[in-house]
Amino acid sequence: MAPEEIFEHLKETVVVIKLADSMGSGFFVADGSILATNAHVVGFNTRVQVKLNNGEEFSCPVLRAFKEDDVAFLHIPEKKGKVPPLRDTKSLKVGQTVLALGSPLGLEYSLTRGIISQLNQLVAGRRFIQTDASINPGNSGGPLFDEYAMVVGMNTMVAGAANKVGLAIPAELLHEKLRSLVSEWSAVAATRYCPLCGARSPEEKFCGNCGAERKALEAEAPGAPAQPAAALSAAALGAAAACGACKAEIPAGKAYCPKCGSQRS
Repeated sequence: MAPEEIFEHLKETVVVIKLADSMGSGFFVADGSILATNAHVVGFNTRVQVKLNNGEEFSCPVLRAFKEDDVAFLHIPEKKGKVPPLRDTKSLKVGQTVLALGSPLGLEYSLTRGIISQLNQLVAGRRFIQTDASINPGNSGGPLFDEYAMVVGMNTMVAGAANKVGLAIPAELLHEKLRSLVSEWSAVAATRYCPLCGARSPEEKFCGNCGAERKALEAEAPGAPAQPAAALSAAALGAAAACGACKAEIPAGKAYCPKCGSQRS
């Protein structure tokens, strides 16, 4: 797909995350009521303001933050957003075209294009996809797309003061953390989010994960309503889907139908 087609196709999947003194990006995952972003974007907040492409704004609770992996999930129960498929990055190649969509420096819904510079760049022991697509503050938490309009990573940071050395969390890690959220989901409604450690625990005086005293933390968001885990897991990692042309199954994480070669819709 051409960059302009990808933008029109995917702009509704991306959101602007607004905080008092900063801004970030995010995108819909799972059943369309869950948003993924970076943990450093939400910081120690329990709720953040989310702006959709159509201008609507919502105050969204933070469901979970995996701070060691810099991944967080938000809940937007009032809306069902368009979910872009996640792609398994094992089939990607260095030099392949990628596009970053987000709000760099507060410039909402800006699209930049580049290539994959390295697929397995290790930084502080963590794997990133390195790209020369322009990434700036405000891009954090937004998606990195391939030329087939599939998410290959989450834009996270730039390497120091370097020019065009952007780093994105691979889609596989997002999928893994989404599965962790799914496994915890049955208990989500009966627990509260701790902004200090990012975990959830029963509504007690202290966080069951890190021991932080709840009254010492900022006002907490209520637990999210129950949601069938099947709805979440079915949409993860670009779930298997029927080909629009021949009706054969397109495997999870694949961009094209293995039977007729048509692109996933």
